[in-house]
Amino acid sequence: MTLEAQVRQLEAESVQLKKPKMALTVEEASRETGIGKSAIYLLVYKKWQIPHRRINAVGKKGQGKILIPRAALESEAW
Repeated sequence: MTLEAQVRQLEAESVQLKKPKMALTVEEASRETGIGKSAIYLLVYKKWQIPHRRINAVGKKGQGKILIPRAALESEAW
């Protein structure tokens, strides 16, 4: 096996070992749960059923980004 092939193999293995994110955006949460983005927004703001944090983002007219903890998505409470 050549050196380049070994490097590619090690890179592929390291990609598989990456830790999962602790918090997800609304879009990522939608993809992982199979629920639509609008339903996630509804559960976050209208029903207050999913715990979340709003992080200020530059250029977002002060709206910021919504982060949802992975533990909140994995719980059966909502």
